[in-house]
Amino acid sequence: SGNLSENQSGICTYTFSLNGTVRVSKTTTISNSNRCAIDIPIGDFPKSAIYSYNLSFISNDTLTVANQGAFDVEVF
Repeated sequence: SGNLSENQSGICTYTFSLNGTVRVSKTTTISNSNRCAIDIPIGDFPKSAIYSYNLSFISNDTLTVANQGAFDVEVF
């Protein structure tokens, strides 16, 4: 999950990469909210590993774009 500095409406995209290849990608929409959050079932991941996780947001009017820097997440 991640928080925006103010309420927005748009699409949040969550990507998990392994060795530079995106293995899991999910999107959610938010409306008048500052929080991107999603639950991703462990079964969606192809294997246990350390994935590089990135969260991005783009508003409906495309005037606001935000990216959370990638960091490692261990999936068991």
